[in-house]
Amino acid sequence: MTLTLLTSNKNKIAEFQRFGLPVEAKKGKDIKEVLGTAQEVITYKTLEVESGCIVEDTILTINGEDVVDIRYRLDNINKYAGMPAVWRVSLGVVIDGNLHISHGEIEGSMTIPKKDDNAGFGFDPYFIPSKNNPNNHSLSMLESLGTKDEYSARKKAVLSLINGKCTITPTQTIPKWSGGYQDE
Repeated sequence: MTLTLLTSNKNKIAEFQRFGLPVEAKKGKDIKEVLGTAQEVITYKTLEVESGCIVEDTILTINGEDVVDIRYRLDNINKYAGMPAVWRVSLGVVIDGNLHISHGEIEGSMTIPKKDDNAGFGFDPYFIPSKNNPNNHSLSMLESLGTKDEYSARKKAVLSLINGKCTITPTQTIPKWSGGYQDE
């Protein structure tokens, strides 16, 4: 089976291609996301697409709270400045009737971007990885320096998927979603 990475975000497509994921990248429409836990979001997002399509979901855990809808909170992201955060990426794909989910995460903290640090996409200017980052650069600054991949939760999730470090659940055991959705 040929796997396809499905995302509408051209920046993510470029990152995945740099990580060596042996799939064809395909720009797609946004998938409706459930309003639930991080595990529920990736599970039901993956079930919305055809078998063999890899979907990605990104959340931040800020000050202990899972923010599964961070893209809807970017206008108010400055209120999180100074708080500890974890960037978590989940990848999901259905293969032979089984849901495969892998994860990658990076610890850090939130900041208000410096004037010269407004590049990048999403929350990149606001997230500072804490491990092995002596200059406390944000993800967007690390991207401009060509070193973001060394701090990438997305890359960790890809490597987990490639190396088979996934949770596997038969799709027929997953109940139909009956809750709300993030954009409602």
